[in-house]
Amino acid sequence: MRYSPKKIITKIKKRYQERRAFRLLGDTLQKNQELFNSKKGGTCFVLGNGPSINNQDLTTLADKETFVMNNFWRHPQYKIIRPKYYLAADLSSYAKNMRPVEAWGANHPGRGVDLPDSDRILSQVLETKLFFNSVAKNFIEQNSLFFKNQVFYILERGSMDEHLNFNIDPSKPIPFPKNSVVLALILAVYMGFETIYLLGCDHDFLAYPSSRTFIGFKRFFDDPAGSALSGYQEKSSYEDMVTSCLRLFKNYRLLAEKIAKLYPNVKIYNATPNSFLDVFPMVNFEDIK
Repeated sequence: MRYSPKKIITKIKKRYQERRAFRLLGDTLQKNQELFNSKKGGTCFVLGNGPSINNQDLTTLADKETFVMNNFWRHPQYKIIRPKYYLAADLSSYAKNMRPVEAWGANHPGRGVDLPDSDRILSQVLETKLFFNSVAKNFIEQNSLFFKNQVFYILERGSMDEHLNFNIDPSKPIPFPKNSVVLALILAVYMGFETIYLLGCDHDFLAYPSSRTFIGFKRFFDDPAGSALSGYQEKSSYEDMVTSCLRLFKNYRLLAEKIAKLYPNVKIYNATPNSFLDVFPMVNFEDIK
């Protein structure tokens, strides 16, 4: 296959940027190696923020290995559940705290997790390990956030491909996950968990019309007025929404195929009632022993 000079230059620049980022974050990423197989053979639960978790008794997970994400710290039972792992590593997780040009571009208003607000709750559960996108590292350190918890950073570069030529070892750059549940699966498998249950993964994004705000997507909580989540208008067509969801569901499929190839003992189940996510076998949460 022949590439145009412009495409060749673009590829060279991209490769240079990836290697430079890895070089700058080498020691930070190396810390992630201590997680490898630390939970070998174990069972864990990955909790998304879909509204279905409002109808499930999550207090039964209080002594379990749980991954939560993004705005789950707003859950009224957060300090009862005491999650073992919290992550907000998708770029879309970061809000007004980040300089817009870093994460979104100069004209983007930003949305997602308010890092200082989340610190107030996350720091009350000291055993929770925290995972953030590396773009937030400077902001977190400069503002002395999350210093009570153990913090890990993820470097995201590239995308998943049909040939499965992508890395899922978080001590090296991993592909953009598209959403935080995908990242949680990558981390869970790396840690050695072999039975993984998904909750709160309603993934019914396409059940809503395109003429909506970002906050129109249903979650377990209501967005507080004046928060980083409120007031953000995302104008997109239904076709755009379909395209975005297609990329997300494709990432789930490709990751499932990669995991099956590298870790055949790993089993992933979706325990979200009425979920649209059909990549993994469905089970009832109440039947899990």
